[in-house]
Amino acid sequence: MNKKNNNILSKKNTKLLKNIIDAADSIIFVKDINEKYLLVNQYYASIFNLEVDEIIGKTDVDLELFLSKKNKKYHKSIFDLQSVGFTKNLNRDKYINLHCPVKIYNGNEKIFKVTRTRLFSKNKKFFATLFYANDITYIVRTEKELLNININLENIIAKRSKQLKLSEINFKNLFEKSNESIIIINYKGDIIDVNEKMCNMLSYSKKELMLMSINSLITQKFKKEYPFAINKIKTGGNHIFETEKESKLGTVIPFEFNSTLLNYLGEKAVLLSGRDITERKQIKKQVLRAILRTEENERKRFAKELHDGLGALLSGIKMYIDLIVEEQIEPEMIPDIMQKAKALIDEAADTAREVANNIKPHILTNFGLIKSIKLLTERFNNTKKIYIDYDASDYSLSMDSDFELTIYRIVNELINNTVKHANATDIKLNIRNNRNKLILLYSDNGDGFDVDKALSEETTGNGLKNILSRLETIDGTCEIMSDKNLGLYIRIKIDINELKNNTNKISNNFGMTT
Repeated sequence: MNKKNNNILSKKNTKLLKNIIDAADSIIFVKDINEKYLLVNQYYASIFNLEVDEIIGKTDVDLELFLSKKNKKYHKSIFDLQSVGFTKNLNRDKYINLHCPVKIYNGNEKIFKVTRTRLFSKNKKFFATLFYANDITYIVRTEKELLNININLENIIAKRSKQLKLSEINFKNLFEKSNESIIIINYKGDIIDVNEKMCNMLSYSKKELMLMSINSLITQKFKKEYPFAINKIKTGGNHIFETEKESKLGTVIPFEFNSTLLNYLGEKAVLLSGRDITERKQIKKQVLRAILRTEENERKRFAKELHDGLGALLSGIKMYIDLIVEEQIEPEMIPDIMQKAKALIDEAADTAREVANNIKPHILTNFGLIKSIKLLTERFNNTKKIYIDYDASDYSLSMDSDFELTIYRIVNELINNTVKHANATDIKLNIRNNRNKLILLYSDNGDGFDVDKALSEETTGNGLKNILSRLETIDGTCEIMSDKNLGLYIRIKIDINELKNNTNKISNNFGMTT
């Protein structure tokens, strides 16, 4: 590619392509006329199990040679993304391959819809090719499953008089044995079929339910929302929504339904595949309670520090001043009393600074998140009781003070939990960012614990729940692995773009500015 065309790509198209690449959940890459990769997104690199920089500048031949040296096994079918169907259409400015199966490095097969667009300079000279591949594996498989269901149901209608036994087997396999609770309704809302799992959950017999409408099962709280959900289903087909149903025993069960339109026994119908989300609701309540407990504990702690620390010092200062004002001491003792009062004032000032530092550590304001955590780890390392291996060399994000304070508090909580409860000697802490995603890895060699038990126990001061509640405020996700005598491993991930979008949505909803 000549220098002029290269300048055209870098100056005029790079910014647009970079924005697309950063935002896309699909494969995007650009190749020049010599088949060398100019731009590659992370999604494409991950299919090869490579980094982006390992692909840029290579041709497919170079990449095959590189892969064969780096990995003993890899699948060449990934190159079908650009080769299948394109060899006979090289002169077409745009070509779409609707169904391109690809086997990636771990052996899994994905299906892509691939679009190839030729890029031209101002003088209409072809200089590069843009490839865009959208992963439609789930869509294709879902369509196949729905198609199979529809075909089987139509066969039941056509052959039910001659093949009743076969239709019962098919229905049992596709419907009764489903792991989901399934209910089928017509457009009026009448129940026309329901599987055994749904019957058991609602404590009704199948015969009873098929004489009812879906609306009669929905609690009063969600009755107004149901017509809107049905209209969305009719217009869009697939729709996920939450509702509540009341069982025959009067128990209210929260459901999450995934809807599908189908032709059932010659009638337009809606298949609602649902799951009981009671446990999920309870966990959410527990997290919210943990947030409230954390806030209340913080208030109590600061109140105690003010009362026991600063309050006692101020009382001492007042006592000394009263001695002087009320002339209860000899004049020659006044300098000594003043010196003691001054010492108490200095101590009160130090105590006030310590309390303020607990509310928001001054080192965060002065040094930022990464340096503040380094100082925190050094303080623990200086005790010689535990060693913290801290690495943040790959972190380059700059966030607002509230976000940094939350991360600092989480790290502080993790280290304190290990020191107090784990009997560990070593901690590893790594903070880095992959584009706009913050990743925090934490591990120790301590006693370990039962994670499920720790999350389910209704105990106050639960450090793990406090961490999860803090993470929820910044839309973070957390993977926790631990067991008795196996230490602890935690992986925290925060998508900064998603956090900013959610924050903006909340601000807009409440008329706030950010």
